Amino acid sequence: MNKYLLGLVFLLFIFSSCSKDEDFANELPGYWKQIAAYDNGELCSTDKEENLSILFEANGVYRMFDPCSEKEHAGTWLVTDEDWLTMSMDKIAGKNTSDNSYRYTPVTVRFTIIRLDGDEMELRIKTFLGERKKTIMFSQMEQDPQLTTPEEALELDAKNKELHIYAYQFRRIH
Repeated sequence: MNKYLLGLVFLLFIFSSCSKDEDFANELPGYWKQIAAYDNGELCSTDKEENLSILFEANGVYRMFDPCSEKEHAGTWLVTDEDWLTMSMDKIAGKNTSDNSYRYTPVTVRFTIIRLDGDEMELRIKTFLGERKKTIMFSQMEQDPQLTTPEEALELDAKNKELHIYAYQFRRIH
């Protein structure tokens, strides 16, 4: 009976320690620098965008340092379902008229972790161009121009509904 219980405890220990979620969640904390961004396989990052960096803290908080806007953005992160990285970002939703402070709204973005080994990480997301523009994700991009005709509005709407696969490569720097 003791051997049976000991064997059962041993098996439970082995199976509970084999979670890939835990592996990625334990490997992610650190300071990461973006080294490349791809749009449907085509390199689409600029030198300035490649200086974007993210500090993933072990407590589920991240801080992204954006060289394009020269600002820091904070949010939360969580690894689930073996290879999903869910990141929340706060986006300005407007200004309060009473005290002139900003109102924020949360935006959640879910990436697939393609590779996370040692000091290299690659994330992928499949989304519409318009959604990427709305969340800005990891690299700045040109926002929609001011439109003058209904035809231009329809053309822009069709373009923003194009499905793209974006890949972001990072290297750990600390």
